[in-house]
Amino acid sequence: MNASELQHLWRKQQPIELSPENIWKIAATVEAVDRKFRRKIWRRDLLEIGTALVLATIIALVGQTWLRWVSVASCLFVAAWLIRSRIMISPTQEIPSATGRLQQMIRETEIQIGLLRSVLWWYLLPCAVGILAVMLEVIMLKSAVPDFSPRNLNLPFLSIYVSGGVVLFVAVYWLNQRAVRKVLKPRRENLRHALAELSQQF
Repeated sequence: MNASELQHLWRKQQPIELSPENIWKIAATVEAVDRKFRRKIWRRDLLEIGTALVLATIIALVGQTWLRWVSVASCLFVAAWLIRSRIMISPTQEIPSATGRLQQMIRETEIQIGLLRSVLWWYLLPCAVGILAVMLEVIMLKSAVPDFSPRNLNLPFLSIYVSGGVVLFVAVYWLNQRAVRKVLKPRRENLRHALAELSQQF
């Protein structure tokens, strides 16, 4: 999602008269541009937070050793970080002006850029720790005296499992960075351009 609709508006309405009707049109366009983006972010966050909370509940109920609480803490950390990002992007009050709304949209986009850029430490690493804790618990439950020596581990299965996990994590990281480059940065630049164009008119 980008702000091409805004650029379209500027090209069509230059020079623009500062009438209430035109100001209303600009505000309506800004809102229309933003609505789809906010809905998409809300759905993503709801899915991620819901999944993390469901996983935390399941692991807490079925786990049998202290390692389950490591996995539960990992899930809750991810959920808490996403909730924190939602609190940061929620406006404290209604913004009536088009320029104020554009500034808010730029800030929201920058928060999303920071969130996806740092996905390694707040999402992937906690997930890796949680998965590792579950694996260790399974190994511990299989034998009264856990022995982590290579001869007692199913190394072919373990290597496939770890390799698959690494590939998945690398893919998730790459997709998030690609979204920053292809979607969020162009959106931020278009919004900045639209804000500059609108500020010149006023």
